Amino acid sequence: MVGCWLSSVESLNLAGPELLDAIEQAAEDASPHLVLDLADIESIDSTGLRFLMNVHRLLEARGGRLGLVNPSEPVLYLLTLTRLDTFFAVESTAGGNGA
Repeated sequence: MVGCWLSSVESLNLAGPELLDAIEQAAEDASPHLVLDLADIESIDSTGLRFLMNVHRLLEARGGRLGLVNPSEPVLYLLTLTRLDTFFAVESTAGGNGA
């Protein structure tokens, strides 16, 4: 997947409309594909999951896709538990910027 790469995301649980607006602008200006590096995310709650779903819908509406890389064990466990690991492209290690 070639597109935007967003790293150093510290909290999806507090992700507000400003971050979603920035992602929407990037999808319009650069690419409808986005890879989120979750290496710094230790946990995620329903707000964070909803944020990921909103980003997915936004990108999908523009013909794009959301990829998640480097999830911590607790985050990967929750993605698996909610079956969202089959919904998003999830990779344990980053394949390089824009991968």
